[in-house]
Amino acid sequence: MARLIGVLDRIVSLKDGSLHGYKVNTRLLIGYEETPYKYVVDADLRKKMERRAVEYLCGVYRKERLFFSSPEDECGLDMMASLNPKAVVCVQSAVGLGGILKQWDQVKRRNLMVCLDDFFPIDHELREYLVRDYDYVFLREDLFFRLRDWDLDNFILEVKSTGSKVGLKRIETEDTLHHAIRHGVDLGHGFIFGAQEYLEIPW
Repeated sequence: MARLIGVLDRIVSLKDGSLHGYKVNTRLLIGYEETPYKYVVDADLRKKMERRAVEYLCGVYRKERLFFSSPEDECGLDMMASLNPKAVVCVQSAVGLGGILKQWDQVKRRNLMVCLDDFFPIDHELREYLVRDYDYVFLREDLFFRLRDWDLDNFILEVKSTGSKVGLKRIETEDTLHHAIRHGVDLGHGFIFGAQEYLEIPW
């Protein structure tokens, strides 16, 4: 029988190490084989997984800030808004500017927070993508190894000038952590902050 698993990564303040929230991923476990949510082919099954994960995890972590991937339909957003008003919806920058603006409007109509996720300024025109105010902008982890210090500082300052908190994904080493702190990154997640939490979701 297939089991639905919630995988939670701690999102931590780099200023003081305090817990800021959790990044949520869902996976389908059949026997010993794990299938990440986004690779489930059946669209109806994906929506069922998504809605059940939102419902259950918002109940278990009702006092925490949960970062969910942008749901496939607006019913998932309605559930987040009613069950956990602190929820953050992560919009992938890969969907393009039109997709980002559409999802931003859907999320903000429900008074939820928006995270522009996997952002990488070499691939995108920065000013074009900052036509909306995001509550969070999470940078791709390879960013720090592709930009010069001066360019990185300017980029982070410009993003933060819009009121966004800046996060870095997949911080795995002390060197990356210190580099992120030195450049003014606010938040991070990765194994350096502790192992992922696994939670079976009844469905």
